Amino acid sequence: MAQLLWQGNSGLLLAMAIMMVHAAGSPPSCTTALDCSLNGECAASRCNCLPAWKGDRCDVLNLIPMSSPRDGDAYRSTDRSSWGGSVSRGADGLYHLFVSEMAEQCGLSSYTSNSQIVHATSAQPEGPYQRQQVIVESFAHNPTLVVDPRDGTLVLYHIGCGTEQRKKIQDCVNGTTPKQRGNPHPHPSPNPNPHPHPSPNPSPNPAEHPATALTGLSNYSCHGGYGDPANVYVAETINGPWRMQGLRVENSKWMTHMDNPAPWILSNGTVLLFLRRFPTHGSGQGSTVGIGRAEQGWNGTYVLPDVPVDFREQAGRHWVEDPFLYRHDDGSWHALFHNWVFSSPPVGVHAFSQDGVNWHMSPSIAYTTAVMLENGTAFEFKRRERPHLLLSERGHPEHLFTGVMPFESPQADFSYTHQQRIHTQHTLPSSRSLRCTPVADLKTRISEWVGRIPYSHKTNTSLGYPTDCSGFVSWAVKFTPEKAFEWGSDLLSAAVEDPEENLRFGDIFTHVYSCDMKTAKAYIPGHVFYFDKFVNATHFWAYESTETFDVTPGCRARKDPCYNHHVIKRLAEYTRWKSEKCLSKTHGVVHGGPRRMSNQILCNQ
Repeated sequence: MAQLLWQGNSGLLLAMAIMMVHAAGSPPSCTTALDCSLNGECAASRCNCLPAWKGDRCDVLNLIPMSSPRDGDAYRSTDRSSWGGSVSRGADGLYHLFVSEMAEQCGLSSYTSNSQIVHATSAQPEGPYQRQQVIVESFAHNPTLVVDPRDGTLVLYHIGCGTEQRKKIQDCVNGTTPKQRGNPHPHPSPNPNPHPHPSPNPSPNPAEHPATALTGLSNYSCHGGYGDPANVYVAETINGPWRMQGLRVENSKWMTHMDNPAPWILSNGTVLLFLRRFPTHGSGQGSTVGIGRAEQGWNGTYVLPDVPVDFREQAGRHWVEDPFLYRHDDGSWHALFHNWVFSSPPVGVHAFSQDGVNWHMSPSIAYTTAVMLENGTAFEFKRRERPHLLLSERGHPEHLFTGVMPFESPQADFSYTHQQRIHTQHTLPSSRSLRCTPVADLKTRISEWVGRIPYSHKTNTSLGYPTDCSGFVSWAVKFTPEKAFEWGSDLLSAAVEDPEENLRFGDIFTHVYSCDMKTAKAYIPGHVFYFDKFVNATHFWAYESTETFDVTPGCRARKDPCYNHHVIKRLAEYTRWKSEKCLSKTHGVVHGGPRRMSNQILCNQ
């Protein structure tokens, strides 16, 4: 079990403090999609995030709370440890996990001698995954599977030679390593590789690997200690057979071996990959990463970078490792890392790029060691590293896989592979129905802004919401801040038929425009306000925040504040909005016209 969180847990408090800093003031304004981490669009100076992301800068993974701490056990065994892996959908309808597993029932601290790569399968992405076979024997670690789009070849990148470079530890039990037998430093020391410029060693004996393609690779080397070179295993089908392929590497002065390879293969076969470099002894530089390339494909020559990636806004704050590289269907590049500086407990950081060369580090923590539960509590891991994502066909995150270590792990050594789902569309939390706002509460709250709160897109620090139309509607029912067009989605509301007869207090009118059903948009202009009661058959009272509709002359001229108002409106003018219908990237079809909120949001209707 992972550790349940309470007030004294520093990890949760730090994570909460980070969130509170963002919530305390107005969200930062944006001008372009770069301000939204390329995970959303900038509209009206605010970031509109894709479903998988949240936060002012769309840089926090929108993870789905779990029903119990054990729901995330993707690959967990009572007699062996593992440390994260790469998941792919197979043509056979199964999900395939290639995971780092410690041989001989040992724990994580044995990984430099005992780590091997195992293939496991599951009928669903969440797991549990069932062990099938060892693909690469120890030492092999840090697997990532990618597909060559040219011919469908499966390419499994990893570090290690698949040969025993250090004597394997044998006397382990229940996924733990005897004291003083494993690596006493789970993270490398400042100079983990005692030979930073090793001379090329002979390739593994071809007789031991009859299907290898290692002959004639003068720049290929295998050497002990940290810095085992990257290798690939390739196959035509996901169930194999797998054959090893050594890599041709052109070293640079800055990087002398490939470590933590995180590849992406372009449509023309070119491989772009993040690589990690250990610090020079005594430099104090920390772990850094660079971009390597293989122009002729995965079996071509890899040119290692001459300089580290300059994470522009965050230079010096992040010492990153364990990269995972991916690309959206819009062409933007993204990466997740384990971050050493903020580690214990905040761990994950996100970076993004328009061209794959010039990178920016997002300002927030993308995910932490804390995992939220549906009941509103949380539990925390001691370590949560090695991030991998299962992506949609469009290249958007659907599941986060990490290597985790529970707090009660014997000797800080037992570990396993964890999975957590990510929102793929904006959804209501499953526990929301327990906290819906009663109509009686809405009647008390709805008039509090009238004549007092001026219209603004900025978040009011006292109220915690923007004071525009959608901010008012969201605040009044104590719901998460939604945009005006989002209130017109079938997720949040339903059409009111025969509004002349059926409108009632708490219903809303939505308006969407400058959009259509052909092109999905991340942001759609719109408006929303509350229905109060009928004046007569043709007019009604409404509660509204606006700087456009039925405002005072001073507001219209922008000489006076545009205060929230209680105003009479003509019914026919607003029921015609019901013909409006548009396609949203995040909420599907959104509608205009009179709508009734979901009873998960407004109850006792």
